[in-house]
Amino acid sequence: DLLQTFIPTKNIPSLLSYYFSLGALLPFLGIIFGVVGLLLGVKGMKHFKMNPTPGAKGHALFGIIFSLILLLIHFSLIILILVVN
Repeated sequence: DLLQTFIPTKNIPSLLSYYFSLGALLPFLGIIFGVVGLLLGVKGMKHFKMNPTPGAKGHALFGIIFSLILLLIHFSLIILILVVN
């Protein structure tokens, strides 16, 4: 199904990981969204290995990688602010 490639509704953790990782762009709340996106991405990859569906692996990988990058940025900024003060 072509729609499943773009919106993997049969693997909800992968789909939610994608959206939560985008939410990690928000200031202050980004750390919470990043952690949730990372955890859901890992859960989505486990679900994909048991039940492969089109698009789910890509959404889960995006969620994991993007969440990790943004979490590193958030924590780097926090450390930078603490060091400067």
